[in-house]
Amino acid sequence: MFSLDTRKMPEAVALNEALTLRPEETIPNLTNYLLLQSALTRMKL
Repeated sequence: MFSLDTRKMPEAVALNEALTLRPEETIPNLTNYLLLQSALTRMKL
């Protein structure tokens, strides 16, 4: 979504935050969770 239109950054941040809201239920792999958190932090900058 973000790679297609940079104006959708707020939507991309909200989607990432929703994905990581309950990681123990949605993201079984810790590495994937940490990658999503890293991406979220960079998007917010």
